[in-house]
Amino acid sequence: MKKPIIIISAILILGISYWLISPFFIDKRVSEEFNISAESEGVQPVVALRGSFTGFDRIHTGSGNVNIIQVGDRYIVRFEENFDVANGPDLFVGFAKAALTPSI
Repeated sequence: MKKPIIIISAILILGISYWLISPFFIDKRVSEEFNISAESEGVQPVVALRGSFTGFDRIHTGSGNVNIIQVGDRYIVRFEENFDVANGPDLFVGFAKAALTPSI
């Protein structure tokens, strides 16, 4: 009776471990077209701001360029082709007026 419980427990532990660790070695590449139609908006897209990303610390690395494009009253964030970030679960981008320095 103990043997099936041990086998089921081992399968569950392996499955949960894979689910938790897999975001660190599965690489996804996202490529989206910039499809704002200037004719339908009646306004030309203009690059309002340019910036670059740097890593937050040794573990949370990222680099690349970003443009904030203004189309009328709307702003669109566009990550350029050289944008690269370390894998991880639930990644997000934060914006600040000044560069933040990590406290280690």
